[in-house]
Amino acid sequence: MTQELKNKVARLINLSATWYPPAVKKIKDEFNGDVDLWLVGLNILTDETQKEFIFGLNFDVSKDEEHGRGLQMSFPSFEIIKHGDAEASMFLDY
Repeated sequence: MTQELKNKVARLINLSATWYPPAVKKIKDEFNGDVDLWLVGLNILTDETQKEFIFGLNFDVSKDEEHGRGLQMSFPSFEIIKHGDAEASMFLDY
């Protein structure tokens, strides 16, 4: 892992107060707010050779324990670009 990628990951983690609330809101909205969820994974989906930096978030969800929920976000805009079951946080659509 290059130093540049390490720096991006560190910055991403330090900015969790920015990206975590919209991620939680997206999932809670799906269940009309009536759900408990826990962040259980953060996946780096792109590497230093790719222009766009995309990461995935994987949540355990009380209303769907079998499938959970996942989403992908772009960094540094924190735009949610994909949402679905937990697998959505693990694989890019190339």
